[in-house]
Amino acid sequence: MSRLKESCSLFLIISMIWCGVGPVALADEAVETPQAATDAEPEASEVEPWKKGLPLPVHTIEGVGGGAIVPVAIILNPGPGTNFYSLPTISMTYVGLEDKSLQSFVATETLFQKIELGFSALRMGLGNFPMAVENATTIDIGTNDLWLYSLNARGQVIEDGQFVSFMPSVVVGTQFKFNSEVDKINNRLGGALTGIGYDRDWGVDFTVTATKMIPVFSRPLFLTAGMRVSSAAWAGLLGFSDDYHVTGEASAIYVPFDWLFVAFEYRQMPDVYDTIPGLIRTPGDWYTLVVGLILNDRLTLTGLYGNFGNTLNTKSDGGWAIQLKYEF
Repeated sequence: MSRLKESCSLFLIISMIWCGVGPVALADEAVETPQAATDAEPEASEVEPWKKGLPLPVHTIEGVGGGAIVPVAIILNPGPGTNFYSLPTISMTYVGLEDKSLQSFVATETLFQKIELGFSALRMGLGNFPMAVENATTIDIGTNDLWLYSLNARGQVIEDGQFVSFMPSVVVGTQFKFNSEVDKINNRLGGALTGIGYDRDWGVDFTVTATKMIPVFSRPLFLTAGMRVSSAAWAGLLGFSDDYHVTGEASAIYVPFDWLFVAFEYRQMPDVYDTIPGLIRTPGDWYTLVVGLILNDRLTLTGLYGNFGNTLNTKSDGGWAIQLKYEF
């Protein structure tokens, strides 16, 4: 219940910040959101070829448009408004977590400029965890990594500035996740994970994300707040419980130049499992500082430094990551 109150409070505070911004007159120095397309229909003689916008947002490690860990309410690579679908977007991400690591492989596709579909394969290298388990139990868990696969779907239900000028863009989404290894580990351990709260190797996350763009020094600042309903432990890399938890997430992304963006992200992590001394620690919330280079209108190179709480038996303070994303 306290986690639910914290999540709702986080969402309410940032929503109040948006409302406090009030109507923003962009006039001649308007800053368009990435990939924005005009609704006006110019005369035939004035029609120009469609020009691709900045290749933002990037991919989260779970395979949706956002920063590194928090989605944003901006649909990826929508393409020209005359097309039913856009060309795909792909990315590869490496995250260093003390003695462990993550690698993420993502592909997304957008339909009707409003619906974003995605697939991600997320691998966690377990580092010293298998040896720690064997030292404590004499049992070999049979693997040195975990694989989490996600099928994602998101849709924009409200556009930025729709109805009133300070209205944020709103995107709702769902993620079906499957962990291919955690059930095998639980069986080898004789159900030890079941004893601390593990229930199954799959789960579904539901997200609601709101993003508002405001101009700062005539450049776009994107403020995001979201809520997630999930039964996942450590985003699903440690499996899923039978209880759903509501958590909050937020980010601020600033684009000071057409070739650079910077961001801060925060994401709550629920306490899904009981702890096992020396093997399973209480997870901590995630937060990251992100710097991204926009190399051209299709390619981005992103780096981050952040805190990923506790990962199994070790702390993940001072984690770092790098991502390469390409929009076709």
